[in-house]
Formats: sequence, C-alpha cells, structure tokens
Amino acid sequence: MRWIVATLFALSLGGLSLGGLSLAVPAVAAPGLTGEVVLDGRTRAGRPVVVRIAGAVRARSAGTPWATPRGVARDEFVLFDAHPDGQILVVDAESAETGEIESLRLEVRPLPTNVPAVALLDDPPAQVGSPPDPIPGGVRVRAENLPTVAEAWFVFDDVQRVPDGLGSAEVSALAEWRLRAKSPLEPILWEPSPHAWRAMSAIAARAPTLTPDVSRALHILAATLVALILLVARSRKPSPTVRAAWVIVPALLASGWLLIGDRLPGPMRAHSTFMVGDGGGVLVVRVHALRDGAATLLAPGAVPLRWEAGDSATSGLTIGDATTVELEAGSTRLLAFPWSIGSEVTTRASHPPFPAEAEAWTHELGGNAGGDSSSTLIAAPLRARGTRVVAVEGWEFY
Repeated sequence: MRWIVATLFALSLGGLSLGGLSLAVPAVAAPGLTGEVVLDGRTRAGRPVVVRIAGAVRARSAGTPWATPRGVARDEFVLFDAHPDGQILVVDAESAETGEIESLRLEVRPLPTNVPAVALLDDPPAQVGSPPDPIPGGVRVRAENLPTVAEAWFVFDDVQRVPDGLGSAEVSALAEWRLRAKSPLEPILWEPSPHAWRAMSAIAARAPTLTPDVSRALHILAATLVALILLVARSRKPSPTVRAAWVIVPALLASGWLLIGDRLPGPMRAHSTFMVGDGGGVLVVRVHALRDGAATLLAPGAVPLRWEAGDSATSGLTIGDATTVELEAGSTRLLAFPWSIGSEVTTRASHPPFPAEAEAWTHELGGNAGGDSSSTLIAAPLRARGTRVVAVEGWEFY
C-alpha cells in the first residue's frame, strides 16, 4: 500500500523514471510571436513604420509610444519615430496568450530620403542582379498582404501599377493615403517644431476650462440658488428644514449630473483646435496634466507631435483606434488627428483674433491663417474618457 502511495506521489510530481524510461509528460512550449514590416520591409526616416504581428495586444520599438492593433485583421501596429539599426528593427510585443513581452528582430529595407520613392505593385520583388526599373525611384513591392492602414504608405511618394483584385480594405487605405499625402495639414509630414507647442499653449491659456454644457449648467444652478435664497428670505411659512431643502436639493442634483456623467475635466485638461484647408483638415489636441492621471481620446489615427527630434514628448502614450495618455503632474502632450470636412465643422458669429503663435505656426506649415471675419470655425468636440476636451475656435489655412 505504501509503495502504491509513493508511486502515485512521484507521478504527481511528473518525474518517475524506471530503468531510464521516463514517465514524465514533456511540456509543450507555446509558439512565440512572429512578425514582419509591411510592404516588403520598406522603411523611411521620419515616417511611421507599420509592423504586422499576429497574436499581439501591443507593440513598440525603442523611443516609440506603445501601439495597439489596427487594421482589418487587428494585427497591424503603427510605430512612430522608430529607428532601425541597419537592416534590423527590434520590436517589443506583448503576447495576447501569455501576457509576456517578447522581443522580435524584424528585417527592414530602408529607402533613401534624398530621392522620391515610387512603389510599383504589379512586378515581383527585385532580385539580385535584376536590371534597374525604368521609372526613377521605382521600388518593386509584392501586391500581396498589403497594409490596410493608410499610415503604412507614407514611406512612398507615389504608388503606380496598382493591380486589379485588391481587397476593399487595401484599396481604401491606399485611397486615404493619396488624399492625405497631398495636404500640407497632414501631421505625419510635419517636422518636429516648437511652433505647434507654443501656439497650443497660447490657445489653451485664453480658452475656457469647462465645456459649454457644464458652463451653462453651472450658470443655471447659480441663478436658481439665488432665486431660491431670495424666496426663502422673504417667506416665513415653510419650516427651516423645508427652506434648507429648497437650497440643498438643486445643488445635489447638479452635483450628481456632473459626477455621474463624467462631465468634469478631472486631472487632465484638454483643448483642441482646428485648421481646415483644401481637401481636408487637422484637429490638434493639447493634453496637460494638472495632477498625475490618465485619459483616453476616443478617435483613431493620432499622430504625436514633438518639440524637437528625440525628445520625450511621446512617453506615456498608447496609440491605436483610441489614444491613452498617462502623464505626471505638469506634463503636456500634443496629438494631431487628420480630420475630414463635413458635419464635424460648424460656424458661429464673432471671430476672435488669432494668437501670434498660431500665425507663426501656420506660416511654418507654408500657409496663412484667415477666414471669414464674421464667423469662426468650431470642430465637433472629441469624445474622451477621463477628461473633457474643450473645443476652441479654429481657422482656415490657405
């Protein structure tokens, strides 16, 4: 009996060996993550790098913010300011299965920055010893497994020989890139600069701290309380308890409306402004932390803006279909969102003067700030969690 118990105990530990015959069941290692840089590994300095990693929940490279999955298959990650080491890009990715961070070494094929790069999609990839393509700057790219996010195509200046039969998501991404790449208001094409930071700081300094709905509610509450206090002061019929309730109940209802509806800014103060030009516009959001905290901007396609190359202006960001901003008190981040023209923009009377910093920023982008002197542009407020984005008047770019 004791022998049987001992045998079962040894088996439970997975290590019984009889005459060299192991009865332990070998563990099956889960396969690790694998990935690739889209468009046959093409990268270009100053442009996003899009990597495809199936089974990952987030990814980043050295110096880039975390990226969450995008695209039709939810396996494309847009890495801003990634810097390959020669022909290798090291990417850290978190596995959805194990929760562990795995380091991947992905092969890249950097494109020169001093000549235009043209993608040729209907040819096979270049082989060793193949003759040069007659199109200057032509780069052969396989028309297979093409990206479904527009950011991937910004490594090229043009795309030609697009074959028939591409998927709808691939066609949409390519069409979106063609539209955005022509606009001077495309934030991916902007160089790091302090002008945007100075302009947004000046705009936020003169902007209200509360959204219009909260401001109106507080004004109504103040007027209601004043009226009730005057009524209570003149009336002696109700008991003191009833008169106190007249004053307290509206304040409690207003407090509940503010707190339950997440209508207060919280520790993160956010302001947005808008520039609109021919073919599109851009919404720029400034997030400033009054205290340590986090907020999520519920819009895809955010582009982080830097003061200068290599600074820490992207730390604390997680970018994907939404953007999470985690900051310490006193920190600020700038994010730009490509914005389509339409119902998102409205006008109202009285056009305030533009800050001088906004004029300087617009001039740096190659345009002028202007518009109808009797109206101003207002972009629809950006939805967020953890803060309320105050929409500030924008201007036309021409």
